[in-house]
Amino acid sequence: MRNKFIINKDIKEILGKNRQKLDIVSAFSLECGMLGKNIFYKKLNTKKIAERYSGDYIELWKEYYYKVRQYVELANFYGIIQTDYGDIFEISEYMQPNEILENTPIEWEKFYKVYLKILEEINKIIEQYGGQIGIDTSIWNFTIDGKLFDLDPPRIFKGKDSIFSNEKDKGHYNRTFYRNFTEEGMKTNLLATILLGIKKGNIIIKNKSSNYLEQLLNSLIDTFKEKEAIKGKLFGSNTNQLSDFTNHPIKIIRNILKENKEESMKAEKKQKFIFVTGPSESGKSGAVIHMTRSFPNIVKHLKIRNIFREMYERANKEKCYEEWYEQQTTENFEGFWDYYIEVASDLAENADIVVMDTLYGVDEMKFIHSRFGKNVGLLYIDAPLQDRISREYTRLRTDSPYSDRKADLTITWKQIEEQTRIKDEKKRKAGAFDLKRLAIDENGKLIINDNALVHFADVIDNNGTLKEFEDKLDKYIRKELYILRKEREKESEEK
Repeated sequence: MRNKFIINKDIKEILGKNRQKLDIVSAFSLECGMLGKNIFYKKLNTKKIAERYSGDYIELWKEYYYKVRQYVELANFYGIIQTDYGDIFEISEYMQPNEILENTPIEWEKFYKVYLKILEEINKIIEQYGGQIGIDTSIWNFTIDGKLFDLDPPRIFKGKDSIFSNEKDKGHYNRTFYRNFTEEGMKTNLLATILLGIKKGNIIIKNKSSNYLEQLLNSLIDTFKEKEAIKGKLFGSNTNQLSDFTNHPIKIIRNILKENKEESMKAEKKQKFIFVTGPSESGKSGAVIHMTRSFPNIVKHLKIRNIFREMYERANKEKCYEEWYEQQTTENFEGFWDYYIEVASDLAENADIVVMDTLYGVDEMKFIHSRFGKNVGLLYIDAPLQDRISREYTRLRTDSPYSDRKADLTITWKQIEEQTRIKDEKKRKAGAFDLKRLAIDENGKLIINDNALVHFADVIDNNGTLKEFEDKLDKYIRKELYILRKEREKESEEK
């Protein structure tokens, strides 16, 4: 061992454990992984470090560690060592994914306390060191209890050779100095990364206060002595007073404030979100096509699977889509559907009615209703089994008018009958048929109630001619538009 700084005396025993590489990326590391069951290691990028710092890196890290831990609560670090081959390993206690703020649902009150705690720690560092030492305040570097777990590279400013930035790139140098060493930069970077995380869905805050954004902003501003100056930068229109580099925290905050304002203005125009469901081959797709064509710019169609894909594209995408979807829908059910509502509202634009196909789960419908209330509806398209088989038989034996699909004259009635029964059984298991049984109880919640006088879903029976079916759909949309107009008028009068 060429060099070392050992915090925990058992580190020699730790180093003897089997090394298991993990699929984790870090800016200044070549590899991250496990030593045994509970120890996490980073194999640092010594070449990158040497390009930006000519001194003894371990001594620098040691000095930084002792100074920062006086004012900032740190995760449990075991030490840092350099092997005889020159490799540098940073070793700490392994934290489970649910201990880290990123991708872990957390209640608003608890999150807000963590936010205030970090702001206070920044104040102490600034007061003590005045910009000579700082921390990377990106929110994903903290645990759900507000412990900082990423210390590389050390944020000690002894000159250009220890700022760990690309000096040839002036914008990169300025950004590193601003975000890691100045009071304004550390605090606004904290807020900017929180807002970005919420927007992308990897910072999941449950039961956010209705004025959470205002609370975050006001708490940040209150920590400054020159409050009016920071207000001017956060809310002013003059960007010339801001350092010129990409991903400037204040520019990020301004953009998100602008987006939120636009969303609030859009929200004033009440919209109705309607999920279309029902058994296989009942006419759901035809219903959606007819409604959007008959009421252009009023009714908009969004496919649920496309909303899921957009949610994934906005996420950090560390996993493939299938893994991401499985994890989110099982481990983060409420956060997933909260984010679904946000993205669906974004994609809805200015449509009065947004129809979405196809929802099957009762739990999903109950949760969405708990968030949307009367602004969400359920349209259940039903049809007799023999009619559904007949329509699918005719459809598949005819060229599609909407795609390049050609008629399949080899298909038989028996095959279609079997396929339809299999699809119905899958939907039955998923809960699709139970959606028809939902009703609103005395507390305004959705429950399954077969004896209810009025059920939540509007049921349209597609048991006649195409013209009769389309007339039913037109009547349904006109009814929803009438209700929507009355609600808007009522809200306008109340204002």
